[in-house]
Formats: sequence, C-alpha cells, structure tokens
Amino acid sequence: MKFLCAACHQLSALAHAVLEGNALVAACEHCGAESRQELEQSARTLAKSVKTEVGIPAGYCPKCIAPSREGSISCTHCGLAWGSYRAANFFLSEATRGLWLQALADYENRPLHLTLIQMAESQGELALLGRLYRMRLAHFPEEAPAKFARDEILRRASIVTVPQGPSAPRPDAIPPRGRIRMPIVVGLAALIPTLVGIYLGVHHKP
Repeated sequence: MKFLCAACHQLSALAHAVLEGNALVAACEHCGAESRQELEQSARTLAKSVKTEVGIPAGYCPKCIAPSREGSISCTHCGLAWGSYRAANFFLSEATRGLWLQALADYENRPLHLTLIQMAESQGELALLGRLYRMRLAHFPEEAPAKFARDEILRRASIVTVPQGPSAPRPDAIPPRGRIRMPIVVGLAALIPTLVGIYLGVHHKP
C-alpha cells in the first residue's frame, strides 16, 4: 500500500506508518516529510489490530527520544536541530523491521527479542532498534520487554573490542641479511660517542 506525499508529490510505501491517537502518521521514504490522516472509527479499529507501534511522544527528541526543553531549537542531549530531522534516516532495513513487527506481535517472547537484537547488531542497526524500544518506554515506562531489550542493547553497545597490535618479529623471521646488518648498526651507534669525544679533544686543546 502506498500514499501520495504532500511535500514531494511522490508515492511512498506505507510500511513505516504508526498510529498516533486517532490519526495514522506515515513518513515519506523519499523526502522524510510526515503525512497525517485522521481515521474513522472502523479504520482505527483495523489499524490497532494490524499495528502495535507507537509514535514519537510529544515533548521528546525524535532522534534520541530524550525529553526536550520547551522553546529550544535543538536537543540538549544529542544536538539534533529540530528542522534537520528526517524520519527516513531512522528506518530499519526490511529484514530487521520484519522481525521487529514479529517481536511486537509476540511481545513477551524474550528469545525473539534477543534474535531481533542480534540481527540488528549484525546489520549495524543497534542504535535504530534501541530508539524504537526507547519510544515504547516513553509511552509505557514500566514495560518489561522494552526494558529488557534496551538494557541488552546498551550492554552490547558498550562492549569495546581492543585491537591486538603487531607482535615483534621473531629472530628466525628476520632475513639473513637483516641479521647481519643489525649488529653492524648497533656497533656503529656505540662508537659515535667515542668519535665525538676524540673530535672535541682535538679541536679544544689548550
């Protein structure tokens, strides 16, 4: 199903629509502009049965889902300027989104949430998925599955992999010519102070 974006006048998929109150809100996949359509009672009932997603709560940053200050022009937490927000920048990939919808449909299934988190991690979408769970917690602060998933995402995001530096080459790994040259270079370096002393002694005799 598609809808006509009022901003760029292009057809956009309705896959990322969410129900906010009595309206269906969809972000254009081309320009990111949001379209809002009030629903009749029958349509609201159908939408609630098909979608269980929630929208960005009023008074929260649309990027990091942190409370925003009234009258501010940007988020004090992540720095997002309100005018630069584009909903399309926060869409999950098709595969991850499909599993997200499955997790919403079977919301108490923690292994399914873990599978979703693992997929998001493999796709580089942990931050995007964490944002969706934070949106749920903004609406429902005591929601246990969202707390569980948020904490697991934070745990995975905080793991730092320290790269191992290159190890020193073994003596047997140094080519023969290199093994011959190394003592010569060390010997010459040891002679430098002696040569400098002789030079200074010659040029500074009384």
